[in-house]
Amino acid sequence: MKKRVIIALVVVVAVVAVAIVLLRTPPDQDSKQPVKVGSILSLTGTLANYGELEKRGFDLAVKRINENGGINGRPLEVIYEDSQLEPATAISAYRKLTSHDHVPMIVGCIGSSVCLAITPLASEDKVVVLSAGATAPKLSGSSPYFFRVAPSDTLGAAKLAEWALHDGSKRIAILYVENDYGVGQKDVALKYLTDANVPPVIIESCQPEATDLRAQLEKIRSANVEAVLLLTHSPEAGYFLKQAAETGFKAKYYGGDALSDPSIVQIAGNACEGVMFLLPAKGSGPEYEAFAKAYRDAYNAEPDAVGLKAYCLMLVAADALRNADYSGPALRGYIAQLSGFATPMGPITFDQNGDIVDVKFDHLRYENGKAVVMP
Repeated sequence: MKKRVIIALVVVVAVVAVAIVLLRTPPDQDSKQPVKVGSILSLTGTLANYGELEKRGFDLAVKRINENGGINGRPLEVIYEDSQLEPATAISAYRKLTSHDHVPMIVGCIGSSVCLAITPLASEDKVVVLSAGATAPKLSGSSPYFFRVAPSDTLGAAKLAEWALHDGSKRIAILYVENDYGVGQKDVALKYLTDANVPPVIIESCQPEATDLRAQLEKIRSANVEAVLLLTHSPEAGYFLKQAAETGFKAKYYGGDALSDPSIVQIAGNACEGVMFLLPAKGSGPEYEAFAKAYRDAYNAEPDAVGLKAYCLMLVAADALRNADYSGPALRGYIAQLSGFATPMGPITFDQNGDIVDVKFDHLRYENGKAVVMP
């Protein structure tokens, strides 16, 4: 009788041990196969340049991760899908990654509209979504499975409006792009300026990828403004600046992190001189310098804020994959409790809404075609 009990206990222990191994092992993958995550970027169409910069950061991080043992001895692999910055296309990409590729995590979700379309699905399916480039305030707390290292526009747009006021501007115009990214920034900046008793004298909008902004420019110029908040992506801002210079219109220009995209210089040329924008402060010290050197060696270019955030986000994902079960709930639980996780952009901690905390900003300005940090 005792022998039967002992045998039964041994069997139970063995079954439990196998179950634990299976839980911690990506399905349909043996020890030689990669651990896979998905990524939904804008690789063609609107913000394709931004998407490529983000992909550079991810690829560089994956290279580093795999050179240092991967995910517990397995290589990390990213399955990229193109959203074209279209919510419907992004949903199709999400369905493919989760239903066909069975990934429990999406690392990289560009565009607030795209992320807002995906987060309800992620909540239902219990899939983690990590974003390096979505800033709409509506994303805060939108899903317990959503985290971002790009600060909410509740911080960024307010600081942008504060900057313009600090510089003495009293007649301020707002130009925003008609999507969740632009609308979110506009709403925050409008509230800040109104609360400061300096409401904008004019608010104009444009469509994503607009190349002719002469109508908006003429209205803003006629309003006799001193400063313009460019709450758009870099291409729209670039064409506005180019056309403003052609008409001789001058003002102080302020923008958000999207204006760090080098395409603004390609479009506007000398017209972008003096344009100011905010970026989350880049890191410093050995971690950042190692990243910067690796970036220069890989791409023969200076590291940018987009690639830096993507790189650090992939480090967060890899840490979770090493230390939690290969399932959305387990990965979500691990990421939510991170505190001061060291990265080249500085320590990363997420609040209860999935937003990165303790964000500091650099003030930058375009000089001689390059973005430089202002003293």
